[in-house]
Amino acid sequence: MNPLREYYQAIQEGRAIVSKRVQKQYAKLINNMNNQTQYVFDEAKAIRPIRFVETLCRHSKGEWAGKPVTLELYQKAYIAALPCTC
Repeated sequence: MNPLREYYQAIQEGRAIVSKRVQKQYAKLINNMNNQTQYVFDEAKAIRPIRFVETLCRHSKGEWAGKPVTLELYQKAYIAALPCTC
């Protein structure tokens, strides 16, 4: 599932607690994704940086040193929402 849709669903179900402003912003993003007249959302391009971080990036210090970075759902949604110029 798309991280943006998954996070928005978590917000609506109350599993993710966010401010009204954040809730409105994600509602707007989902609306733009559903009505791709002005904006185009390419899920493959949105997932690329998330895969990069989770497969190639590792913690460098502390108790997690050497272990892969695992992003939380809100982090994945934020990264997927960033404009991609790839």
